[in-house]
Amino acid sequence: MFFVYLQYWLFIVALLSIIGIYSAFFTRRIRDDQFSLKKLETTRFGERMFGYWVLLAFIVRLMTSIYIDVYPLYICCMFTFVVAFLAYVTECFFVKTIPLKSALGPFFIAGISFIWMAIELFE
Repeated sequence: MFFVYLQYWLFIVALLSIIGIYSAFFTRRIRDDQFSLKKLETTRFGERMFGYWVLLAFIVRLMTSIYIDVYPLYICCMFTFVVAFLAYVTECFFVKTIPLKSALGPFFIAGISFIWMAIELFE
């Protein structure tokens, strides 16, 4: 139904990931903004690992936005949003390293993206 808009959405989400990749590798914003409730527990290694995850998600989402008809790639992309959502749920509500206001953006993007992709998959 809105398949072509989903492609644009995935492309935009992928491009927004570049900010997270840059922040993880070249600044301390991940520690100061995202994991601000437990800054002392956030190491440069952890920030780089976060950056590698965001880089991998960026690649999968960008490729899916281009080749949206490739079923295995589409499913992989859907699960990048599941993993992101669950990671933020864990960090926000169980480990308590991320304040809710910092997790709302990822919750929204991951939730909307997964639901939209699931609807388009079964349509």
